[in-house]
Amino acid sequence: MPNRIVREGIIDSPRINALPSWGAEVFYRRLMSVVDDFGRFEAHPQILLSKCYPLKLESVSTQDINGWLEQCEQAALLRRYNVASKAFLQIDNFGQRARTAKYPGPSESDKPHSTKAPPPPKSPPVAEQEQMFPVAVPTIDGKPLFERVVGAFLAAGVKLNEKDMLNAGRVWVSLPESEYEKAALCAEETARTREAEFMPSLPRFLRNTPWTRNGPGRLLPPPKAPPKSNPPRATATELLRKRGIVIE
Repeated sequence: MPNRIVREGIIDSPRINALPSWGAEVFYRRLMSVVDDFGRFEAHPQILLSKCYPLKLESVSTQDINGWLEQCEQAALLRRYNVASKAFLQIDNFGQRARTAKYPGPSESDKPHSTKAPPPPKSPPVAEQEQMFPVAVPTIDGKPLFERVVGAFLAAGVKLNEKDMLNAGRVWVSLPESEYEKAALCAEETARTREAEFMPSLPRFLRNTPWTRNGPGRLLPPPKAPPKSNPPRATATELLRKRGIVIE
C-alpha cells in the first residue's frame, strides 16, 4: 500500500464537508490509501469493497460502495470513466508527488461514465491549493519548476514556513534558468532517497546546487597527480669512481 500525504486542509474542505453521510467521507479517506500516485483505481464495487474494507466485508456491502461512489462524484471529489469497457475512477486534485500511473486516465476514456459529474476545473480551487501547499509559493520566474521542488520537499515530510519559502525564492531567482529543470529533478530524487529528518532545508538545498555535482550529493575528489619518479640512487662504487677512486 503506498504512503500518502494527507494535509490538514482536508478538515475544512468545502467539498468533503458537502458529503451527505459519514460513511461517504470515511470511504473517501480510505480510497485515498489505495489509489495510485495519480489518484486512480478500478471502480468495480466488489474490488473497492475488498481493498478499502478488508476486515469489514460482513458489515459493508457493494450497495454501500455504490452509494458512496455516487455521493463522492456528486460532491466533485472524484470522477468515474470507462477504458476498454472497464470502469475506473480518479480522485481529482489528488496533490501527491507523481511517480507511476498504474491505471489509465480519463483522457483514455471510452465515454463519460456519468453526465451528472461536473466538468473538471481548469485550476484547483483555492482550498485545494492551500491543501497542496501549506504556505504561499512566491510569484517568480520558473514558478512551475519551483513548485516541483517545493512539492518534492513537502512529499518527503519536510515542514516549510513562510520564511523558508521567501529565502528559497530569493535563491531560486539567482540561479540560471538553465538549471531550473535540473534542480527540480534533483529535488525529486533527493526526496525519494532520504527521510525527512535527513533532508536539508529548502534554501540550503538550492544554495548548495547539488545537481551540479557527481554522485549522490558529493563532489568527486580531484584526480591525484601521478607521483614523481625519483632517479635511482648511485651506488657507493659509482660515487667513488666519479671522484677518481678506483677500487680493485
